[in-house]
Amino acid sequence: MTKHIRVLQIFICVLLISFSGHSQDHPSLILTKEGVQKIRAELGNVPLFDATLAKVKAEVDAEIALGIETPIPKDFSGGYTHSRHKLNFQTLQKAGVLYQILDDEKYALYIKDMLFQYEAMYKDLPVHPQTRSYARGKLFWQCLNDSNWLVYVSQAYDCVYDYLSKKERKQLEKNLFRPFADFISIENPQFYNRVHNHSTWGNAAVGMIGLVMNDDELIQRALYGIEDDGLPVGAKDNDGGFIKTEGQEVGFLANIDEPFSPDGYYTRRTLLPKICHVSFLNFCRGIAQCEA
Repeated sequence: MTKHIRVLQIFICVLLISFSGHSQDHPSLILTKEGVQKIRAELGNVPLFDATLAKVKAEVDAEIALGIETPIPKDFSGGYTHSRHKLNFQTLQKAGVLYQILDDEKYALYIKDMLFQYEAMYKDLPVHPQTRSYARGKLFWQCLNDSNWLVYVSQAYDCVYDYLSKKERKQLEKNLFRPFADFISIENPQFYNRVHNHSTWGNAAVGMIGLVMNDDELIQRALYGIEDDGLPVGAKDNDGGFIKTEGQEVGFLANIDEPFSPDGYYTRRTLLPKICHVSFLNFCRGIAQCEA
C-alpha cells in the first residue's frame, strides 16, 4: 500500500506541475461539461437516478421557497446557527448540480445570492464565540466545520463560475473565498499544518477552492502545507493529540501517506475513514478533472 500511496503522490505532483497556470473550463472540479451533457442525455432512462434527482430538486426547491438565511454564528453542533450554515452549504452544492443538469437559472441565481450574502458578512465576522476548540472557526465553532463548508461551496462556485460575471467572481474571491482559505490555513496552522483527519478537510478545502480559482499558491499550500508555521514541537490540541512532532511532514500529501498502514488500513480510529475519504476523493478527483 505504501508503494501505491507513493505512486498516487507522484501522480498528483505531475498533474499539478502541468496544471500550474492552466486555464480550465467550468465545471471542472467534480462535474465536467462533457459529463453533464452525458447525464442530460440519459435523463428519463435511469429510474433510480431520476428518482434521486427529483428528491434533491424537491429539497432545494423547498429551501429556495423559504428564502436565504445566514445567521450570525453562536451555537455548537446541533444548535440553530450551526445547523443552518451546515444546511446552507449542503444546499448550495446540490443547487449547483441541479443548475448544471437541469439548466434552470433559478438555481444559479440562488447560489449567487447566497454567496454574496456570505461575502457581505464574512469580512466583519469575528471568530466563533464558543471557545472550546483549539482552532475556532468563524461560521462554526471549529475550523473543521468551516473546512466542510468550503469543500461543498467550492463545488457550487465551480458550477456557477461561468454564470457569474468577471467582476462578481473577483469580488467573491477577494472578499470571501481567499480570506476564508487563508483563515483556515495561515491563520490557524495548529489546525491546518498537521497529520490529522481535521487537517485533511482543511487541506482539501484550500485545494479545491484553489482549483476553481486557478490559484496555484493555494493549491501548493494544500498539497504541502505551510512551510514556516511557527508552531512549537510537542504542542497539543485540547484533546491531548500532538499538533507538531519533530520532522513531521504536512499538507494533503502527508495526510494520504502517514495515517495509512502498509496494508492500506487507515490507522486514525475506525469511524474516521468514512468521514475523511470524502475530502480525500473530492480533492483528488478535482485535481484529475481540472487537468483532464
